[in-house]
Amino acid sequence: MSSEKEHLAAVLALMGGSARGAYSLGDLKALGTLPSSYNEVHVVERNPEGSDRVGSLSGVQQWRVLIRSVAQIYGNAQEMRRRAGELHGAQLTVASENFYPRRSTTDDPIAPDSGWWSGTSEFTY
Repeated sequence: MSSEKEHLAAVLALMGGSARGAYSLGDLKALGTLPSSYNEVHVVERNPEGSDRVGSLSGVQQWRVLIRSVAQIYGNAQEMRRRAGELHGAQLTVASENFYPRRSTTDDPIAPDSGWWSGTSEFTY
């Protein structure tokens, strides 16, 4: 079984890390000053559908990636979201296991956010 920390590291690496504007929340806090555009990445384990039922499969892990695309300029926020979208269908390897994230259809639109522009995207695998 792999950890959230391992999955976060793998997602950030696949997205190109800070060189392409992908950061964990901890990395952003450590910067002190926010970049003018970035993707804030969170990875959480989720319970598979029906995992609380008697006789359900145990040991099955499912993951959810939440990405908040943020920028000072609307067009740059759109570019960060486009970069985040590259995660869809890409091969993600964690602890010698391959995963293929799928984008959710419930993305929030890019909208004003405290003087910035932001929107969220969700991927599952």
